[in-house]
Amino acid sequence: MNKIFLTDIKKTLGSLIPVDFNLIEINSYVLFIKQAEIYLILHPYYLDQKQLDITSFDQQKKCIHIYQDQWFNQKDIIVSRIKNLLGLSQKIAARLCTFEKITKPNAASFFAENHLLGPCHVSNNYGLVYKGNLVLVASFSKSRVMIDGQVYYRSYELVRLASLKNFIVVGGMHKILQNFIKLKNVVHLMTYIDLNFGDGKSFEKFGFKKIGSAQLQGFYLNPIKQERITVKNYQLIDTLKTELIHIEEYSTQKMILDLR
Repeated sequence: MNKIFLTDIKKTLGSLIPVDFNLIEINSYVLFIKQAEIYLILHPYYLDQKQLDITSFDQQKKCIHIYQDQWFNQKDIIVSRIKNLLGLSQKIAARLCTFEKITKPNAASFFAENHLLGPCHVSNNYGLVYKGNLVLVASFSKSRVMIDGQVYYRSYELVRLASLKNFIVVGGMHKILQNFIKLKNVVHLMTYIDLNFGDGKSFEKFGFKKIGSAQLQGFYLNPIKQERITVKNYQLIDTLKTELIHIEEYSTQKMILDLR
């Protein structure tokens, strides 16, 4: 499966990357897009993870982590993200979009098609609509009363944010957050950044700050079905546990926007 994984990625990227980009294979599990200065770190799960150590790489370059199960199950989403990084996606200006509240089923359907984590089940779903089509969707939790200070306050969580595959909504995150904050009178907002694909700099530009250190995410993988099982669900499984591989995926970063 490792060879199939590597071969398929190289074939796909070869057809995607224009001639002015140069795809270099550093070793069997690291690809480097030279002009874009992006490392693609491939995680096939079947080798010693120490072989994937990237500490010796130029830390000024972006490191994108591609996991084998996600590649085979959600390749179109990963390819879309790579296209976004390379500037190959179609661009839409956020000022040409309308901010609208959308239904939970419509948000779930959008995330199933455009987000690696799939749907989430929250009530506060908003989107940017361009010519009648949803092009960016954000889902927020209900507010929670926080008591970590002298004065109680309410905090929301940005649970999901995704654009339509192969499109970039320029200024979209700023517009959707700005409208939500105004609509709900938000004074405190938090989210988690997936460091497999990003570094949170766009959130920092909006005013978010990193809280604490990055956290590894654990799960179990069924290598036959290429399916992920959460740690919580693993406890409920009675059989076949010996076939599952425990994985600690790269990490997430908590970020907070405090407007108090």
